[in-house]
Amino acid sequence: MNQKNTSELFATHNLRKTTIREQVLQAFLEQDNALTNQDIELHLSEEIDRITLYRTLNKFVEHGILHRIENASTTHYALCNNCDIHHHTDDHIHFQCTKCETIECFDQPKSFSIQTPENYQIDKMNILVKGTCAKCG
Repeated sequence: MNQKNTSELFATHNLRKTTIREQVLQAFLEQDNALTNQDIELHLSEEIDRITLYRTLNKFVEHGILHRIENASTTHYALCNNCDIHHHTDDHIHFQCTKCETIECFDQPKSFSIQTPENYQIDKMNILVKGTCAKCG
């Protein structure tokens, strides 16, 4: 995605473009996999305090630019596909390589049928499968 498209992305998601937001978004656009806070910090051209990074990531999640992938030890973030502030879903499979530890989104539609006990409602799913990625295979 070029510079013009990142500006359009901010406009589409009703977010003001700042230098930090631009750098954080660029980190995601240059990767094929999900990123942790530490991955993003390594990508930034200047040191940024963690609270600003945390707020930026939360704002991106809130506006449908990113979604969270949480596992037992870390939180990863990945670019959303066709989400916005009013419609945000990340109910798809996330794949974690057991060798290189990267996490990728599998955006192809998958169907899941989960039976819950009476009076239970599922609001969100986080599906993480593990195996060996194409690069490590």
